[in-house]
Amino acid sequence: MNLFEDMFNIKFWVAFQMAVDVVMVFLVVYFLRSLRSGSSRDVSKESGTRILQMLEPLLRDADSTAKSFEKQLKEKKRLINHLNESLDSRIISLNLLVNRTDALFASDFRGSVSTDRKHVFDQQEAILEQFNKGHDAATAARTLSLPKNEVEMVYDLKQKFLALEQDVPQTDRS
Repeated sequence: MNLFEDMFNIKFWVAFQMAVDVVMVFLVVYFLRSLRSGSSRDVSKESGTRILQMLEPLLRDADSTAKSFEKQLKEKKRLINHLNESLDSRIISLNLLVNRTDALFASDFRGSVSTDRKHVFDQQEAILEQFNKGHDAATAARTLSLPKNEVEMVYDLKQKFLALEQDVPQTDRS
């Protein structure tokens, strides 16, 4: 009975249970480490690769949009600079014309307006004759002893009128 009692002794079973528990803990830890080291690296690599594949087209689109936006901004800046230069040129021309008009009125305050108007029309006709001959604005200005900006303004207006005449369709006037 001694052997039988030893088998059913509580101390024996407690020690046996503790040994089984320790072995089980070591096995669980071993399997967790093997799973974590092998599959977690593969899973994280796969998920990282998938995320990069999903983000890559978005990044390409964002890059192309940014380049397009930059190109449009440069074009708008160029247009604004061109418009500013044109406006500055026109303002200078207008100031010269105003100064010239003030000088004409001051020098000939008693003179008739019709002779001044005739003089201005004669100058415009002379400038247009130079334009029709194919002379540039600088040559016409020297020939007529007029400010270059004034001649350029008349040339520009004539070119715009010619362009408008070409753009307007001809209608029958019966």
